Amino acid sequence: MARKRKSDPDVIEILFELTGWFWQVGAVITTCLLVLSYMAFQWAVHQEAVLVASKFLGPVLGSYGFAYYLLPLIPFVLACVLGVKTYESYCREHI
Repeated sequence: MARKRKSDPDVIEILFELTGWFWQVGAVITTCLLVLSYMAFQWAVHQEAVLVASKFLGPVLGSYGFAYYLLPLIPFVLACVLGVKTYESYCREHI
């Protein structure tokens, strides 16, 4: 049986394409993603502090504590990729 192709493009692809056309859009999106990443990092630090204080979940956190820091890493990597694309678009337009 053949697989059905998606009819709607991904949001990431649309943002990446818009960033190639307008560097201003990429700058705003990159800034928003960096703020989101910072807020997620603050949440992860807070959650880790709460779980370490718990006598039941503290030992579990010792082995899986890195998982809290994967959440802020995702928007940060995406912000870096869009930031590079934004910079390339800016240089193409102004240099």
